[in-house]
Amino acid sequence: MSPQGIANRALSKFKIHLGRGYRKIILCLDREERSECPGDFAAKILARIQKDLQLAKHELTDVELIVVVADRMFEAWILADAEGLRRKHLPQSPKNYPHCFEGRNDLKGLLSAYLGEAYRETLHGPKLFAQVNFAEARKGQRGSKSLDKFLRSIGLSK
Repeated sequence: MSPQGIANRALSKFKIHLGRGYRKIILCLDREERSECPGDFAAKILARIQKDLQLAKHELTDVELIVVVADRMFEAWILADAEGLRRKHLPQSPKNYPHCFEGRNDLKGLLSAYLGEAYRETLHGPKLFAQVNFAEARKGQRGSKSLDKFLRSIGLSK
């Protein structure tokens, strides 16, 4: 889906949240197979949402709208603390991890292999993400830049 298509789908939710008085709204999505870099992709979506909200006469003063794009998928954020996950939940997983999980497409399959059952986003994702050590997941070359962007967006600085 194009940045405009995503913005169009998200617009009604942004309007609802603005109508309820929210002053900070974050849209988080996966880059998936898109070739565009996450930052450029997020900027295009955000620009379109801001334009459409202004056209709809929404006051955006003192409102922070943020778009964060996980590179390539949310599961890279979970695996950014792969060593911690291995120690806590996935003892059968290999001890040698790649340099970084961002930009990879095979992460759901990798998590399925580690879990010993089919990884399900809505079942396993929240449970595993709740166990991520954010300091480790942001650290060094293995850390996730897109997770860091998300955490800074919600006020969790390093």
